[in-house]
Amino acid sequence: MAFVVLEEADSQPRPLPADVAAELRRDAEKWLTGAMLPTAWFQVHELPRSPNGKLDRPTLTGWATQAVPAVPATVTGSSAQAVAEVWERVLGTPVTDTGATFFSLGGTSSGVLRALAQLQPRYPRLHAADLFRHTTLRTLAAHLDTLDGAAERTDPQAGGDRARTVPAPSAAGKHSADNLEESNAAVPDVPALCRSGSRPVPALAR
Repeated sequence: MAFVVLEEADSQPRPLPADVAAELRRDAEKWLTGAMLPTAWFQVHELPRSPNGKLDRPTLTGWATQAVPAVPATVTGSSAQAVAEVWERVLGTPVTDTGATFFSLGGTSSGVLRALAQLQPRYPRLHAADLFRHTTLRTLAAHLDTLDGAAERTDPQAGGDRARTVPAPSAAGKHSADNLEESNAAVPDVPALCRSGSRPVPALAR
């Protein structure tokens, strides 16, 4: 989106008239790539500034966030259906070519963020970088399927209540344990000898 400074504008951003916005877009198409073209144009009396005179980017970000339309209901169906549904909302046109990129269909960087806002409720692990990396409907849907698969493989009980299996001792181990028990049985009870013998037994050194 773009903010146009006009002296007669209000302090808060307001949408430009449709004919003015269309004319600005046609002019911007001469020197901006499709991904950089604003999808919305707003008029404002002046751009926000910080105390040291620099552009107040947090305020601009707040303006942009408020200008984004409310996120519609959570998408349903398969990943491909979800992507197609969101893209059609953002682009305002039917999407039938699964091999065409989002930007070749008329999408912009701000449109990517709008698509992300609509997909994230269903795919919380999705990030903006994923949408710039997987730009076709087919590749993005495949990526979303991998996110779904990773979420299903995640076990919330892992490391907690899972039962621990102790392997049964081998025959050799059992034989060694039996020999150890026999050896222990052959060791006399030293305190008992001290009590029963007529001659005192000196204390064992620690």
